[in-house]
Amino acid sequence: MKPLFLLTIVAALSVAPSALAQEQESSADPESEALAQEAHAVLLTHCAEAGGADMTRAAESVAVVSDVWARVSAQVESSRKVYLLYWRGVLAQCLDQEERALQDLQSFVGARKGSDLWAGLISDAERRITRLERQVTGPRPVEPGWLVGGGLAGRELVRQVRPKRHLRAGGLTVDGRLLFPLGGRSKVRVIGLNEDGHFPIYVADEHGFRNPLGSHRPQDGLIVLVGDSWTEGVNVDDGAEIAALLRGRLKRPVLNLGLSGNGPLIELGSIIEYARPLQPAEVLWLWFANDARDLQAEWTVPLLLSYLEPEAQGQGLRSQQAAIDEAIEVFARQPRFRPKLDQPLRHRIKRGLRGFASLPRIRSRTGWARAVPTARIGRVLRAAQDEVQRWGGRLTLVVIPSLSSGPSHKAIVTLGRELGLSTVDLLPLIRDRAEPMELYPLGISGHWNGKGNALAADAIAAQFEEPPRPP
Repeated sequence: MKPLFLLTIVAALSVAPSALAQEQESSADPESEALAQEAHAVLLTHCAEAGGADMTRAAESVAVVSDVWARVSAQVESSRKVYLLYWRGVLAQCLDQEERALQDLQSFVGARKGSDLWAGLISDAERRITRLERQVTGPRPVEPGWLVGGGLAGRELVRQVRPKRHLRAGGLTVDGRLLFPLGGRSKVRVIGLNEDGHFPIYVADEHGFRNPLGSHRPQDGLIVLVGDSWTEGVNVDDGAEIAALLRGRLKRPVLNLGLSGNGPLIELGSIIEYARPLQPAEVLWLWFANDARDLQAEWTVPLLLSYLEPEAQGQGLRSQQAAIDEAIEVFARQPRFRPKLDQPLRHRIKRGLRGFASLPRIRSRTGWARAVPTARIGRVLRAAQDEVQRWGGRLTLVVIPSLSSGPSHKAIVTLGRELGLSTVDLLPLIRDRAEPMELYPLGISGHWNGKGNALAADAIAAQFEEPPRPP
């Protein structure tokens, strides 16, 4: 927790009781007033611990603050008390929800500007708004070569704009027509995900994927990987992602088409757009549990659904990379895509706790889970299988487990085998391990670290050293 943030809480919130008393005189609402008082107390008591070094206390405090934040938010909607926007805003700021905090504090100041009744809170809100605007806009640009020197110096460090960012709009306007990019910006230095205290960095290839430059060409024995962040290796340094490890183990060329946030239709499209011209001998589809949820959003995008058509022609993305780069560059100028290099590790703790308490996680741990949409998934996998078999290749389904793998994991493994796919189930990597958390950065649930990726690469490589197993 930043010291300035705590000081402003102590200084500004000390005016809250008198302000509430004045509000009560003009418009009594005991429930709203009690919530504001509770927010005041929680911020003073728990906000510092939420950013503290003690992980258990931090997790407990984030839970307490989140609970009050949710109740204040509900009360704002039901009571329409403007002063509650201030409390909802500072609670959001405590939880590192900068954009939401900024919106609420700006709304509060706009509605009460010039009012003597709220002078103390307005003054504090204005100070917070100034700081939040800097945070939301992002830090100053990082000088090329500041984090990594040598051959990478001179290339801009960017936060990659991955395909999932275009789902809401159904695509991106490129040279006056709507396309759905399936890669990212090409030949830029990409900042990855900080899960262990540092930001991995890699150079994107000529189509925005994580490969050595020049990898998009026909090669004997070529293996292509499709998948999401687990395939991209978004949290590990170069050489520790699964694709790089397979290159070393199998002594064969490997092309990585995985990008964080990809779902089944994007992955099918990646095979058609980028693997079809190369006709690889092997295509590995790395499946993770959230792919089923990603498919729901993808299923609303006509350009992605077009990949399900027999012998789909595709969008011709390989030949349009220069125009795609320009369009993505415009899209990426939005402030939220600037890399944030100053985020402390407590952000990850808070995100992890929110994820732990999310409805999908609760469903998976309690057995109360939605049915896996096997009909749609099967249709996508069958289309991919037909595509790969058309040029004489083989499609293999690799199912990556989560710590809470349950019926949904088994359903995907079963589906792959029913479709006649060579299917690799990686669940034994964590199920049969005495200390499975050593496969995760800092022992916290997330992506696998380098050790986890190495075990996965070993298990996958073993499939190429043994005769194919019957489905």
